[in-house]
Amino acid sequence: MCCKASANLIYFFSLKCSALNINFLEWSEISSKGATFLEHKLTKSSRDVLQRGQNMELRISGEVSFGEHPRRYNRQVVSEVAAVVLDEQYMNFGRDIILHQRGGDLIRIKEIHPAYDALSYPLLFPDGRCGWSATFKADTGVTLKSYVQYLLQKRPESNVLHKAGRLFQEYVVDQYLRVEHENLLFIRQHQTELRVECYYGVVDALQEDNGARIRRRIVLPATFIDSPRYMQKLFHDSMVLVRVLGKPDLFVTMTCNPTWPEILDELEPGQSPPDRPDIIVRVFELKLRALMDEITKKNVMGETIAFCYTIEFQKRGLPHAHILLWLKDKVNDCDLVDRIVCTEIPDLDRQP
Repeated sequence: MCCKASANLIYFFSLKCSALNINFLEWSEISSKGATFLEHKLTKSSRDVLQRGQNMELRISGEVSFGEHPRRYNRQVVSEVAAVVLDEQYMNFGRDIILHQRGGDLIRIKEIHPAYDALSYPLLFPDGRCGWSATFKADTGVTLKSYVQYLLQKRPESNVLHKAGRLFQEYVVDQYLRVEHENLLFIRQHQTELRVECYYGVVDALQEDNGARIRRRIVLPATFIDSPRYMQKLFHDSMVLVRVLGKPDLFVTMTCNPTWPEILDELEPGQSPPDRPDIIVRVFELKLRALMDEITKKNVMGETIAFCYTIEFQKRGLPHAHILLWLKDKVNDCDLVDRIVCTEIPDLDRQP
């Protein structure tokens, strides 16, 4: 053992012993009786502390791993509701509701049951109305996504969903997960129709070793949003633009402003923009379309021959877009740069 490693080990043991009021051993005793020393179990796990009824303080360290961006793990500054997506090994538990009847019997309410929403969110549906179900889809042809979109729309009559605050955010996140689960279930049950053998080469495996390497796995096609093949397809399309047209000429960023009049005018009394994420994303989408029309159709920055963009969400919960533009006339003149790029202080009356 090198001297540096020995010194670190002695320092580590000294800290542990001093914290537990144990007399420190000489290095010769540690090196000769290292196994016996470790068997004393001077440290305790969280489980040991909790089983003995002792108080334990837990805290999250703010240290950033080497190579990671320091702002990636910044604390959120907006009150938001998030969802934890479990791995496949935990998906067998499902999202069902166990209802205890007055007679003592138990009833399992699956997430495709019409009473699932009313039982999950009694404050949002106090009348116990029937929600979406597989039978409702078979009779009307309305999917779960279309049904939720209908409920989220603003109408002249009052909508209790829009006044629920964080409970409204929880409901939206829950419905999004239900929609994703329905889409994934469809892909799982229709692997043959999707011709997944074209993705992982079953025919080649049969020719090589008589199918010894073939195993059952679910393949997400490129049509499923955010799947690996979906992202690779978008990446390859973007790289084609670089290969054919060269480097982009302009990099434009558009950020959502929560104080836009279009957002504030639609809020209920006493609400703030974080309470209505549906309004924020709708207004941002409309303004992004208007910006792209100004750039690609009206050619405010010059004639555009190609573009691509991506939409991300900041830690403040606001969407923003990164846009790459390829212009017909390359930006290689100072006057052209000054005509395209400018900086000004906004008017407080027109742009608060």
